Amino acid sequence: MGLCARQLGWGGDIMSRITNRLMMLIGALFAASILYASPAAAQATRTWISGVGDDVNPCSRTAPCKTFAGAISKTAAGGEIDCLDPGGFGTLTITKSITLDCRETEGSILASGGISGLAINGANIVVIVRGLAINGAGTTPGAYGIHVVQAQSVTVEDSYIFGSGSGAARGIGVDNTTSNIQLFVSNTTINNNTGGGIIIQPASGFSAGVELKNVRLLGNGISAFALSTASGATALSATIIDSQIAGGGIAGTSGVVAKAPSGTATIVIKSSSISGNPTYGINSNGAGATVRVGDTAITNNGTALNAVSSGKIESFGDNDVTGNSNPGAFTATIPHS
Repeated sequence: MGLCARQLGWGGDIMSRITNRLMMLIGALFAASILYASPAAAQATRTWISGVGDDVNPCSRTAPCKTFAGAISKTAAGGEIDCLDPGGFGTLTITKSITLDCRETEGSILASGGISGLAINGANIVVIVRGLAINGAGTTPGAYGIHVVQAQSVTVEDSYIFGSGSGAARGIGVDNTTSNIQLFVSNTTINNNTGGGIIIQPASGFSAGVELKNVRLLGNGISAFALSTASGATALSATIIDSQIAGGGIAGTSGVVAKAPSGTATIVIKSSSISGNPTYGINSNGAGATVRVGDTAITNNGTALNAVSSGKIESFGDNDVTGNSNPGAFTATIPHS
């Protein structure tokens, strides 16, 4: 009984078994570590955020993140970030196709200190924003609510963008410098942005197309809506339907502006109202600028219709131009197509 295992001739067998078992254990642990790491590294098509979430979470339905910035790194390109409950979800820079959807609750972004609520800058990306309130908080220098530098298309639905501070701060600003862009805005209020409501200014050689439907541009400074070409042959176009453009008496404010000393800036306005803009209701400036207006009330502005430097403001013949300090005049009447 006092003999050791080696003396009994069992030592080699026991050591071999121990070694094999250790190797199996190490292999199992290694495999488990890979399986554990894979979900963390993978990006989900749909992620979730919550006012009581945590960005260390995987952003799943049962373990949501807290901010858009925390969730976007865990969301696949072309995927969707959804809001579970009310919360302030932080500013976000977007460089890939994504949908932000807070329609079923109160999702908000506080943009201040010169940081835009959403900064969109990615080649050929498609961005959809639904149900967000973006508050500029009236800070100086102000931030854009949404700033688009590069994208294929940006869609904003059922949202509220307000309170951008002084200077160039805008509700939505499009300053594309490397590609053409499409902007679609519907069922959205944009108000009290001192640098303008929606301002479209592509770089030379690039174009932008804009469609607004049921949009309220209220009490914004400088211009409620403006297309402005650069020095190159930029082509801009916009359609405004069923919308309200009101200056709210802010000094210097114009309603709709098309400015095209070169290139073209064309705006079609249908079934809308343009009122309370102390400077101009509609301003068309430059040989390439054309605004066509139908079934629209243009009332209580400084100068209702201002066409200068060969700019054109054309009527479909069914507009109401009343109560303005200076009515101005349409440059032509065109038939309905």
